[in-house]
Amino acid sequence: MTSRTDAQPKFAPHLAQWALVLWVLFLLWSALAAILFPLKIGDLAVTRWLAGDSPTAHQTGPGLALAWLLRQFDLIWIVLAFANLYLFTVRTDGLAAARRWFAILLGSTFFLACLNAATGFPFGDCFYSQRLGIKFFGWVPVGLPLFWTVVILSAFHAARLLVAKTRPLSPAAMAAVVGSLTGLTAWNLEKIALLRHYWRGESWFPVWGLVGFLLYFTLRGGRVAPVPLPQPLIILGAFNFVFLLFHLFA
Repeated sequence: MTSRTDAQPKFAPHLAQWALVLWVLFLLWSALAAILFPLKIGDLAVTRWLAGDSPTAHQTGPGLALAWLLRQFDLIWIVLAFANLYLFTVRTDGLAAARRWFAILLGSTFFLACLNAATGFPFGDCFYSQRLGIKFFGWVPVGLPLFWTVVILSAFHAARLLVAKTRPLSPAAMAAVVGSLTGLTAWNLEKIALLRHYWRGESWFPVWGLVGFLLYFTLRGGRVAPVPLPQPLIILGAFNFVFLLFHLFA
């Protein structure tokens, strides 16, 4: 008889190495965000610093590369979280479930963000910038559905980890945990989103909690292996830790 642990999918050696590299990069990027964000160090600040007394000093190759990297810093952070969470989900729930869940969450969050950009419903009247990447249809930056997919699915995995350590919860209670973690992250994001120009205008963060609550019920049919590491909890915690630092010191 094959145990659940024996049934756990194993990455090929080269994929395992890439998974480790992506995880280390995410942790390093999160540590940098914890320094750069509260201190408000961005591409403009670095450009001024590199220029010094020379107006053309920042136009050198390294200067341009560093400025570009800082402009894309937020999006790269989200992409690293997304990639790590996808690999984690493949390992714990199988490729089919991972594809289905990511498709559902990406599609749902993208649709809601487009609806909101067009009508102001359900998150409030706001305009999204290109700080999180190019905008689909001129409305929604690519990083926005990636971010909310990471938040909701990380909250889902975190809730399952909580249940594994305590006692079983009803589906409604599990959905409430996911919704609460999603809503808390949305509230925590509010200040940094405005100051780093992710969007301008209103944003009703409790609605994201309701979205997380409802989308929990679409995440079915996975769990082929026990959770090996609390990576999703670390991902969600890293985002919220940096956002909280921004609240406290920025």
